[in-house]
Amino acid sequence: MKIPAFILLLVIPFFLNNTQQLKNKIGSIDLNDPNQDTIHKLLNDALSLDTFEYTNFKPFYFIKTGNLLSPNEKNAILISSINNHKYKLELYTLVDEKWSKNDELVGFELFTDQFDFAFIDYNFDGQKDIYIQYSVSNGYALRYGHLFTINMQSQKLEAHPEVSELADIRPDFETKSVYSTKWGGWNIKGDYETVYTLTNKWKNKKLVTVQRKYHRINR
Repeated sequence: MKIPAFILLLVIPFFLNNTQQLKNKIGSIDLNDPNQDTIHKLLNDALSLDTFEYTNFKPFYFIKTGNLLSPNEKNAILISSINNHKYKLELYTLVDEKWSKNDELVGFELFTDQFDFAFIDYNFDGQKDIYIQYSVSNGYALRYGHLFTINMQSQKLEAHPEVSELADIRPDFETKSVYSTKWGGWNIKGDYETVYTLTNKWKNKKLVTVQRKYHRINR
């Protein structure tokens, strides 16, 4: 049976629109995207290696495996692009010689030419966390990033959006503080600039600024 052309013109846009809505609900990269296939193929290839790291910039995807978060287990993190500077983070643990997916978070921003990362225990619970640098400012260079802590019980990712506004974060294990830096600008004459060291403390799983210390830097 031959379907009239005008019916096809009505049905096809409806089908495409619903397909796109389904993809949006999934909130991840299209599984038919060769970029997605590549990163997961690399993940499988890394099973036989103690450590593995690979970065691709166009399109952007990043994979790193090894004892990233604990000396007692092997983990993998994957970062891949979605669209318009939005990215997805996936966390895996090696269980019985297979990758088991702990969690994923979708939708954080990243400027890939300024990308960097760190695995440090930022909340002092004995579990290393994931810090993803997304930007470095001009002038007085300050590094900004996203912090994802790991829940000790569930091994799930916990995002901390308040940290993305804090520059150059660095934990101090003695005082259980996380220090950061804030630029205050130049004085009117332009002969010195002000910089603040912020002391931040964990309260109800959020990093809160509790003290500011002023510094003057002469030209």
